[in-house]
Amino acid sequence: MNNLEFKAKNIRKMERETGLNFLESLDNFGSISGIIDIMMAGGMTEDEASDALDQYGFEEVILKIMERLSECGFLPQSARINLKEARKRMEEHFKEIEEKISAKAGEITNQEPSK
Repeated sequence: MNNLEFKAKNIRKMERETGLNFLESLDNFGSISGIIDIMMAGGMTEDEASDALDQYGFEEVILKIMERLSECGFLPQSARINLKEARKRMEEHFKEIEEKISAKAGEITNQEPSK
């Protein structure tokens, strides 16, 4: 994923291949197709982007895309975020979810069998 390079030629290539507008694609971060299109704008092939999603997971890919967009100058200053803080908050959020799931699983396991 370190090979994401948001350059004008990569973005133009993605727009020609998909028929989509790059800036409009940034508004569609909520779909897997939208994320793959953005990764293609970063110079990855569709297969590479899909493999990266499978390997790293949704949240890690989103953070990396935002980081690389910022580093490559494709996010306006007002939209740049403190990625270290965002990563920390996201990790805390997922840890809370995992703890809730584990607690719920423990409750189910410890229940007495119904008669």
